[in-house]
Amino acid sequence: MSQVQHNYEMEDAFRKCPVCDFDAGFNNAFERIEGSEEIRWMLVCPECQSVFDIGLRATLKK
Repeated sequence: MSQVQHNYEMEDAFRKCPVCDFDAGFNNAFERIEGSEEIRWMLVCPECQSVFDIGLRATLKK
């Protein structure tokens, strides 16, 4: 991804962008983890385009 990626440790909820305070949800972005069957599931703020990795991972079916 071309945007700066923020690693963010989620507490009780992650509903508001910590960069710009946008509070109407996030877009999703997916990136294959090199050398792994997993993908990184990232959240993208639609207002400021900040990218957040809160630790979500998924495995794609073959």
